Amino acid sequence: MVLEILLDIAEKTSVNRGSFPSLGTSPAGGNYGSILDVIMSDGTIMAIFAILAVFGLIYYVYLSVTIMAIAKRTKTGPAWLAWIPIVRNYLVVKIGGVPMWTLALFLVGLIPYLGVPAMSALTAYWFWHVAEKCGKPGWWGILMMVPIVNLVVLGLLAWKK
Repeated sequence: MVLEILLDIAEKTSVNRGSFPSLGTSPAGGNYGSILDVIMSDGTIMAIFAILAVFGLIYYVYLSVTIMAIAKRTKTGPAWLAWIPIVRNYLVVKIGGVPMWTLALFLVGLIPYLGVPAMSALTAYWFWHVAEKCGKPGWWGILMMVPIVNLVVLGLLAWKK
């Protein structure tokens, strides 16, 4: 069903992408065009961006709510800083009780090839201390480097007694 809708959108865009293999004709008699026409159609790209925006918003809200709950749990304020994307790191450092100069290491994230591993290690270091402040084992901070698992860890740190 979704593929058929995407193919119909591609049929209406009438973009010529060269000599890519045709997908054939639809049951209604229309020509599907090439798979590249489907992938590169404006409707498909807009749909992908819309889906990514929704997931990004859900992630932003979840991250903000959990860090705010952790701040309240550890009596670290002001907890509302969790809603400001970059300032949220200040709150995490404050919750963990790590030196404030580690925030300057956040700029290492701008260095190509070195940035992602450095930021992952820095995040693990910060959350190691946050986990200990919440009464959990420090190694939970290392789990913050694992996608999806980090969301579970944040939830446990925020709401598990």
